[in-house]
Amino acid sequence: LNLTKAAVAIQEGSYESARKQLRTALPAVSNNDLEYRYRFIMAQLSQEMDAYRKAIKTYNEVLSKRTRYELAFHSKINKAACYKERADEAPRKIDKVQADLRQMLKDDKNVDYKSRIYFELAQLARETGDTERFLSYLSEALKAQQASPEQKATAYRALAHYHYNQDHYPKAKAYYDSTFQFISEDADNYLALKRKKDVLDELIEQKQTIRLQDSLQQMAQMPKQALKKQ
Repeated sequence: LNLTKAAVAIQEGSYESARKQLRTALPAVSNNDLEYRYRFIMAQLSQEMDAYRKAIKTYNEVLSKRTRYELAFHSKINKAACYKERADEAPRKIDKVQADLRQMLKDDKNVDYKSRIYFELAQLARETGDTERFLSYLSEALKAQQASPEQKATAYRALAHYHYNQDHYPKAKAYYDSTFQFISEDADNYLALKRKKDVLDELIEQKQTIRLQDSLQQMAQMPKQALKKQ
């Protein structure tokens, strides 16, 4: 009954209620795999509510058990994302999480997840102000052989946002163009990104027109002899 109530609460977006129902259900769960899965969902719900400290604690509960490798992997990745949100509160933890993620890159079991790991490393580097590593990790995320279209779209979008915020509009446009080679039309932020890309496309076109007009006017004012040399 508690699990059913939790499922309904998740569908309704009542994440705190769902988390409490799952917590109540845990003592009656005799299957270890299911218990770890429910704890993982509880951590995800806390993360969704921006309760990062609580999410980290619950992810650690999953990691303290002999759980399935895939569940442990995603717990580590999600925990890294939580620490990214708390970078100003837990700088030492950030260093530890970065070291753990780099160690995960060396494990052959994670070959299919390298793009995701590099992306999380990039986010942590950004939060700590390490722009060089932020850009480098995103580049590695895109190079990863097993990178899915969704992962590539996410990495390209991060690069586009970065260059847009730095007023590097031509580079931002190029990365937005790459994003739309991979992003699904079903993505939650598809329409917002499309509007931003369209505005940027128009801005770049206007700038190119202005530069062309400036060049033509300069040429029109040049002496004929100097113009011939050009």
